[in-house]
Amino acid sequence: MGYSPVNGIPNGGGIRIAYNAFGGWDDGGTRPLHLMQYHQFNSRYPYDRGKTLTHEMGHYLGLKHIWGGGCGQDDGIVDTPNSATPHYNNPGADGLFGGLKVSCNSLDLWMNFMDYTDDRTMDMFTPNQATRMNNRAKFIQTHYLKSLTELGY
Repeated sequence: MGYSPVNGIPNGGGIRIAYNAFGGWDDGGTRPLHLMQYHQFNSRYPYDRGKTLTHEMGHYLGLKHIWGGGCGQDDGIVDTPNSATPHYNNPGADGLFGGLKVSCNSLDLWMNFMDYTDDRTMDMFTPNQATRMNNRAKFIQTHYLKSLTELGY
């Protein structure tokens, strides 16, 4: 659905997103119409709400996947607990307590943008993830981006 190198640099590696990772449908009213072919959008449910771009932008701005390669490896962010593996689909569909997933002796943040769950379940970055992304964006702005004047406009 998408790709970006961690700490991507302008003109050296950007963000690529499949065209069908956008468009979106709500979980109720219009989704049945889409299934009956009344709407011809190119969205790819359940990755159709643009969260792939959010995930890949996280990579571009310095974030790794939250499972970091298993319990013995870390993503380098203090407030994301270690996870054994990625999560898929909608882990919260099992209800409040069924949605609690534990690995590496901690609760997993499967709802984090840097996991692999369905778009409708991703809804957060941690404060330290936000700090890392903001710092990387400032670095890119300072070292790589040019003003219109510098570009000759």
